[in-house]
Amino acid sequence: MRQSFRFESVSLALCAWAFAVGLISCSGGNNESVQTPCEGVACGPGRCEVSDDRPVCACDPGHHAEGLTCLRDGTPPFDPCAPNPCMHAGRGQCSNVQGRAVCACDPGKVEDGSGQCVSLDACEPNPCTAPHKTNCSVVEGQPVCACVSGYVPQGEACVLSVPDDHGNTPAESSPVIIDAPPTGGAFESTEDVDVFSFQAQAGHIYAFTCNPGGGATDCRVSLSDAAGQVLAVDNNGGTGFIVYEYPTAGTYFFRVSSGQVGTYTYRLEDLGFDDHGDTPSEATPVTPSSTSVGAILHATTDVDVFSFEAAAGHIYELACNTSAFDCDLVLLNALGTVVASDTTHTTYARVRVELNTPGTYFFRIQPGGSTVGAYTYRLQDLGVDDHGDTLATATPITPGTSGVPAQFEVSRDEDWFSFTATAGRLYDFTCSTASIDCDVYLLDATGNVVAADTTSTTVTRVRRKFTTGGTFYYRVVASSGWNVSYTSYTYRLQDLGVDDHGDTLATATPITPSASWVPAQFEVSRDEDWFSFTATAGRLYEFSCSTASIDCDLYLLDSEGKVIVANTTSTSTTRVRWRPTTGGTFYYRVVAASGWNVSYTSYSYQLQDLGEYTVKVQ
Repeated sequence: MRQSFRFESVSLALCAWAFAVGLISCSGGNNESVQTPCEGVACGPGRCEVSDDRPVCACDPGHHAEGLTCLRDGTPPFDPCAPNPCMHAGRGQCSNVQGRAVCACDPGKVEDGSGQCVSLDACEPNPCTAPHKTNCSVVEGQPVCACVSGYVPQGEACVLSVPDDHGNTPAESSPVIIDAPPTGGAFESTEDVDVFSFQAQAGHIYAFTCNPGGGATDCRVSLSDAAGQVLAVDNNGGTGFIVYEYPTAGTYFFRVSSGQVGTYTYRLEDLGFDDHGDTPSEATPVTPSSTSVGAILHATTDVDVFSFEAAAGHIYELACNTSAFDCDLVLLNALGTVVASDTTHTTYARVRVELNTPGTYFFRIQPGGSTVGAYTYRLQDLGVDDHGDTLATATPITPGTSGVPAQFEVSRDEDWFSFTATAGRLYDFTCSTASIDCDVYLLDATGNVVAADTTSTTVTRVRRKFTTGGTFYYRVVASSGWNVSYTSYTYRLQDLGVDDHGDTLATATPITPSASWVPAQFEVSRDEDWFSFTATAGRLYEFSCSTASIDCDLYLLDSEGKVIVANTTSTSTTRVRWRPTTGGTFYYRVVAASGWNVSYTSYSYQLQDLGEYTVKVQ
């Protein structure tokens, strides 16, 4: 009889040994059963032992262990696929994967997205690759190849059901009669290709046309030389059309196809020589004129080059006008360097440029897209610039009251003007335009910028008081970003006289107290006006500045120019009230408030004597 003991101090290892030999059953101090690795393992003819905390079978003689089972020696290895457990339709392929049966799809079937085994399409990918025998169908699970439309079986090959009217290769090509009436042809199958050959003359332009019909809606055409190099292609659908200038004589080929069964007509025309050369060495000489001249671009590869002699400092305008295609216009110098261009791909192209270096120039006209046709060109000499572009070529001007018309003749044109200024006088220069913005710069005799207005508005001005006399310059340009040419503007230089009030202590305007307001002006940007007056000790004085739009600041200074009191509250009416303890000469300095970059702005001032300052004691 097996006994059961309860103890807490016996080690688990001893308990496990006692359990293994059948003496006792063990439990921990909390009455929970202790599991051993061999528990539940039935080795068969043998016993379970623990090795490295894992169960193993120690088999009886004549037996060996496979996993946790003792088998008689000579017994075949366990096969989970015998008998085959894979019974689902189409999934009968069993594989032994680490002792487990894994079921897979039968041959000719694949697993779809839902996990079902479905039949494999024997025509995907298409195994039928023989010429004209690419139709594939599945018969009893096997692919069967058949002829495409328009072909019939001949042995293992497929041949045309109707004889081809033109060969498919250059060796089988049909000669084309140049300038003959349109000739008929046929696409006997969707894969039919017809090849035509002809002899080209060097320098000639030929036009080949293929018009589809009879069920075909597209005619694809390609041109190649005798070496097989493709020179031009038209695969844009509908009528096939290639115009090409042939630089060398020889045999050339047109390859025609459609991808459809139907008919077509074809024709080859000799358009003769190019009306204008394609290179500077072949350029057509032209002279400036106000009349447009007609010309033709025969092909997308055609280029027309013209040459002309330019005079130094003259402005030239080149133009190309057409309704048939987008015209690109390029101007080059004698070295082939691009001077200017208009390649915006419009039907009207224009280049206007001032050429300061005399000599031979070239302009090139070419299509900006896939269409060509007739166009007109024109070269005009517009004469010299109305005003110089540098300090050395500046136009001398004198002050006046009327605006003078001028022009920006070319893109990025600038006009320079010179004048003689008198020290102490105020000058105002304005630039006015109807549409664009202009910038004005005032420069000294060395070309250094003295002042500028680059606010980029249609009316721009520079007003300045000149402390020294001499020659000065105004530079007028279209504002940055304005790529303009032949745009009109007006300019005006005015002498505004002298400043109404001095700008320093030495040039201050003497004033006396009054009950009236006196008008004055800030004539130029950052102008300041100084006033002097004689004060009596003990009397109260008040000086006021009043404006309609801006703010002014006031400063009271002693005879040494030191500030005694100031009002910089920056309001439209500002005042300083003060009682001197000693008599003498004092000064008021009036300025536009900080941040006011103003010129020719009016204000009024007033100095009042408010009497003796007394303190009344009760």
